[in-house]
Amino acid sequence: MKAVVSLRVPPPLWRDRTRRQELVAWLQDYYPWTLFQSLAGGTRMKTLCRWLSRDALPSYVSSFHRVALWCRRDEGGRPALLVLNASLDPAERLAVHVRGAAQALTLTRMNMVTEPAARREQDGPYAVFELPRLGPWETGLVTTQG
Repeated sequence: MKAVVSLRVPPPLWRDRTRRQELVAWLQDYYPWTLFQSLAGGTRMKTLCRWLSRDALPSYVSSFHRVALWCRRDEGGRPALLVLNASLDPAERLAVHVRGAAQALTLTRMNMVTEPAARREQDGPYAVFELPRLGPWETGLVTTQG
């Protein structure tokens, strides 16, 4: 077995396409069933998916939560996300990357109560939002405000 090159997430590989050999060395020696069961493994796979898509993913959950995410856009290009906390634990500090420069998102819960989602930063083509707490197996609809 070869040694793993790095135990932490390297600089953004998706921006430097000439480092494919380093990417292979970075991902080797991981068994497929352990990739998503740790913070490091999940972060590596999300980084790989973002790099392979060339930053074209419409959205993804960047924090370490068991959350299912569906993303659609309307005719105007505004995102609408359906978020499901697929866990028996509450999802707190849930970070979602949404492609585009959206300034504000709103979480609408099943009882039609709306809450704003805090925008944290801009990560390349993605706006990063922190969603309010989701309870176990709770769903919510995330849309742009206005």
